[in-house]
Amino acid sequence: MNSTTFRHVSSGASDIRRLARGIDRARCQDPRFEKLAARAVVRPIDYMRWAEFEAVLRMLHLSPGQKVLDVASPQWFTLHLAARHPDVQFRYINIQES
Repeated sequence: MNSTTFRHVSSGASDIRRLARGIDRARCQDPRFEKLAARAVVRPIDYMRWAEFEAVLRMLHLSPGQKVLDVASPQWFTLHLAARHPDVQFRYINIQES
């Protein structure tokens, strides 16, 4: 993993923590989401995902107006990318509720 990408993944971890802390727990209507947010604050990226994210970030080039369909990846990764690229439209779907 080169140092530039490592910094990007590390920055992604910081973004995920920030996004998770920003969840309005008073307005969160599903306790599962609150639990996921609390976990993301402590461990924003699972250990085995660092190499996967590095590979994706190395090859990913997003441009304004693009549309991205994310099927079943860690949702926090999509939220991180959406926060970094507000001019790109992201759609997320998870094929398994759990």
